[in-house]
Amino acid sequence: GLSHSTLTPPTMNPGPKTYLSEIKQTMNIARYATLATFSRSSDHDINSRVIFPKPINVTEGAQDLEKLYFATNKYSRKFRELQADESGENARLSMLYWDSTGVGYVALRGSAQICDSQEAVSEYWNGWDQVYPSGPQTEFYTLIKVVPDE
Repeated sequence: GLSHSTLTPPTMNPGPKTYLSEIKQTMNIARYATLATFSRSSDHDINSRVIFPKPINVTEGAQDLEKLYFATNKYSRKFRELQADESGENARLSMLYWDSTGVGYVALRGSAQICDSQEAVSEYWNGWDQVYPSGPQTEFYTLIKVVPDE
């Protein structure tokens, strides 16, 4: 579930590595992404908001986009919507990164996983310090891992 668009001329017969490189470049330039989740209060509503994901160039193991992270307040609607359902099925989501210069975007679908406390501490990123003043020990901080669809 990954799509990518760029206004620059496409490379002749680009391979997967070229696309992956362009996708990661766009994601690193973007800084922000839009996150869409299904509402817990209605079967028909989708909620969207802007998030500040951890950059993939400082995320260990994200070279092939097998995981992404973003922090959230554990008392937020977003957190509730990203919890696994009663059957244990991980919540589904969609993210859209856009290059503010208008050159490209990356859209992805995937599953959300609430990180355990050890992973939440080890994957904390100092770019979130303004929102989480005590870092990963901030009482309301929690971390979401996004596992993109293949």
